Amino acid sequence: MAKNPDQLTKKQIEVLSWVRDGCPAGEYPEGNYEHRISARALERRGLVSISGQGPSWKAKITKAGRARLEKSGLEEIHRAESEAEQLIQQVLAAGGELQVSRNEESRYTKLVSQSFTSPLRPHGKKLATKRRGDWFNGDLFVVFVPHFRDEILPKPVLVPKRVAKYHPAVKAYLERKDWHYASANLVPRAARVLHALAIEAERRGYEVRDFVQPPSPADRSYRDPKSSLHLGIVSGEHVFGVRVKEVPGTGGAKVDYAARFYGKQRVPRWQEPRLTEFVPTGRLEVEISGPGISYDGEHFRDARSKTVEGKLPQLFVRIEECILEAEWRQEQAALEAAERQRLHELAVARARQEYERDARWEHFKQLAEGQTDVVRLRRFLSDAQGAMTHLPLERRDEARFFFDEVKARIDELDPLTNVERLLPLVSEPTSSDLEKYLQ
Repeated sequence: MAKNPDQLTKKQIEVLSWVRDGCPAGEYPEGNYEHRISARALERRGLVSISGQGPSWKAKITKAGRARLEKSGLEEIHRAESEAEQLIQQVLAAGGELQVSRNEESRYTKLVSQSFTSPLRPHGKKLATKRRGDWFNGDLFVVFVPHFRDEILPKPVLVPKRVAKYHPAVKAYLERKDWHYASANLVPRAARVLHALAIEAERRGYEVRDFVQPPSPADRSYRDPKSSLHLGIVSGEHVFGVRVKEVPGTGGAKVDYAARFYGKQRVPRWQEPRLTEFVPTGRLEVEISGPGISYDGEHFRDARSKTVEGKLPQLFVRIEECILEAEWRQEQAALEAAERQRLHELAVARARQEYERDARWEHFKQLAEGQTDVVRLRRFLSDAQGAMTHLPLERRDEARFFFDEVKARIDELDPLTNVERLLPLVSEPTSSDLEKYLQ
């Protein structure tokens, strides 16, 4: 079915609503510009107007945008949800795994995403797409996979108002003033949040690390060093980095690099990579990175409805979810590897059968060809013995001896008189022998 060019995606409707509300800060992570890309698509449809770029970027909703949001936004969301619910029912009816068309992969990827919030989604499960076989010519399936978050209950995390003795990792954070990622007046609160995370992590059985030592003063690299992570929360082989930082404001002046790097404007090292001056907001966020988390990390930040302190239980839920997902992926990888090994061994066994079958057939053909030669040789021997009467008497004994020798040799070649030769002796195949049977 062709897609309606005027139809908006759920993401576009969310961005359009965000623009209508005045583009409030904190809705989208810093450095993630996907919402601006969606806004550009809305601008081309006349639903928003955009001005400026970078820190001065602004968007406003148009009359057409307001009308579109009021009249058709919910209808389009409901239509998408209806299709997603149908997909859930189809996968359930197929036993948890449904093969779909590779030509509609993008459509099914969107439906899988939309199905997550459906009330029809089974508890503890979610839809996912899965490829099998060759990347270009393989099959595409929509399957149910575990959704561990449904099984994890958030537990309270106590953030003290005052700390008499900080956790060693937090003490190291306080000492590394170049890597606080927050204004000086916000550092005490950031330290209490880190302290609460460290204590709670150890209470739950995790190991807590003072992540790494800061880089040397000579290292002026603009890359984001691991030293900028304030804590390491470790569970076995799974390591999660934690960083607490202040949410930056917009409208900062362009950096005067000459003044900064010649010592006239000393700033903490975490501010050096910035293109604009840091604008404090007094709002805090905790960023985590690790297995199962996107490259940009996952952010828990102050909002009007709930502060960072109130979101720490969800942070631990996310860590536990990532650990369970990583372990599940390892189990699935082991199962898939075992299945590949089983299929390989089965293919090798079949290849050996084909090899042995062909070898026996070749042996039989050689016997048949040899028997044809034996029949021809016996016929000629008989003719030669008949012609022996034309030899002088003194040479006939010599001829008889010769023909007896020839007959014995023919008998050796004849499989019908040497029945052991009828049975094939198939040699052990080499990998190169089996190669043509495995293709």
